[in-house]
Parts: sequence; structure tokens; C-alpha cells
Amino acid sequence: MRTRSDKHEYLSGAEVEAALNAMPPADWERAKSLARERAVGLTEMSSDDLLHKVVEKLLGEDRGWRRGVPALVTLTTAMDGVAFNERKKVKNAPID
Repeated sequence: MRTRSDKHEYLSGAEVEAALNAMPPADWERAKSLARERAVGLTEMSSDDLLHKVVEKLLGEDRGWRRGVPALVTLTTAMDGVAFNERKKVKNAPID
């Protein structure tokens, strides 16, 4: 969890929204491609779901976007984290 002292290191929700809206279509296509790669093996989530969840987390400031970090780097890193957590959740689930 972020503390008040490092809040200035991260973009606000409004800044995240502006940065995402400023992404060119080619970057969105690349993000979708990266999401497909990271969603391989996920049973509970499609690549579109993965990308959508990451965008929601960034907009809601549940996931931090450090200032100066490019959009695709932030999206990729966040997708890696969400995909890892989803795999771990499935692995640790009780067996039916």
C-alpha cells in the first residue's frame, strides 16, 4: 500500500485517464497482444478481462503508475502481477 509521502511519485486517477486516452491505437493493439501472451493458461480470465482489470485498477488507484514510466511498461507490469495472482489463486483453490 502506498503511503501519503510517496503519493507524488504516482499518477492520480485523472492523470492515468489522460495518459490512457493519449495512447495511440498502435499502442492499444500492442497492449492487447501483450495481454493475450499473459493470459495463456488463465482459466478464469480472458486476455480482454485481464487488460480491463488492469485498467480498472490503474484508474481506481488500486495499482500505482509511477510518474515517467511509459504506458506500455506500466500496463505490462500490472498485467504480469494480475496474471500471477490469478494463477496463484487457482493453484491454491480447493480440489473439487
